[in-house]
Amino acid sequence: MTALYSKVLIVDDEVAVCEALKEFLEEKQYHVELAHDGEDALAKLSSFNPQCILLDVRMPYLSGIEALKMIQLHNSELAIIMVSAVSNMKIVEES
Repeated sequence: MTALYSKVLIVDDEVAVCEALKEFLEEKQYHVELAHDGEDALAKLSSFNPQCILLDVRMPYLSGIEALKMIQLHNSELAIIMVSAVSNMKIVEES
């Protein structure tokens, strides 16, 4: 079975979270790349050309919200799933 989104970019500053998600998705036959901040994610957009991005809301340097806006300028059709341990509804709504 071919996955709908076979190339996934995981963007999170927590290395353990990235590695756990990567391991899970690779077991399901996804091609996974990791980025640990928004700037790294933007750099990997062209080289990896993901079909889906798992994007953490809170990260240093370039927040997930800021990265989301920039990614959408690059490709407004790209599937992006915002993830966070934050329960602040204002941040959730902004995402």
